[in-house]
Amino acid sequence: MNKLKFSALVVAATCVAGSVSAESDAYFGGAFGALSSTSSSGIASATMGGDKTLGVLVGYRRAISDTKSLGVEAGLDLSEGTLMSYGGTNACSDTSPDWCRVEKIARVRGVYTTQMQEGLDFIAMAGFAFAQGVAEDGPGVYANSTARGFSLSIGTEAATDLGTLRFEFTYDRLNNVRPNEYDKSLKLFSMKTSLLF
Repeated sequence: MNKLKFSALVVAATCVAGSVSAESDAYFGGAFGALSSTSSSGIASATMGGDKTLGVLVGYRRAISDTKSLGVEAGLDLSEGTLMSYGGTNACSDTSPDWCRVEKIARVRGVYTTQMQEGLDFIAMAGFAFAQGVAEDGPGVYANSTARGFSLSIGTEAATDLGTLRFEFTYDRLNNVRPNEYDKSLKLFSMKTSLLF
């Protein structure tokens, strides 16, 4: 997929660029992960799917004590665009007016970091999520769609020779779908590994 090739190049360039100065509060990085998605309109059973993602992120945080910091972060994940299914049937098949495919997820989140032990931190993030993809919006209508909602994450960060390695679990709940002939929701659960500089 062209999107995945582009994102892979960005991640590779991030790794080659090297780490930022330890004195800087700004950071950037690349990520890869696995995504589980569920969509429901309340008309029929939910559609579900799984996908792989590649992403990039930038952030800024400032220490509020010797062991804690607060910050803000923005990230973009691109998926392979795997079709979701309804009981094993292609979701884009007039079965249920739900999401068929999730292609992009953008997040803007506040970040709280606290040290658990030397070289290992706990992180918690909360903020807004935005998704783009394809949803069924009536018989024979498969529309490019967007949704917005909230995002919650927890994870850990560890310092390595290459940079800061992060592992996180993220839950996104999205509504406010456009177009919206049929009201539908989208729930996303992802596991991601990121390398930050």
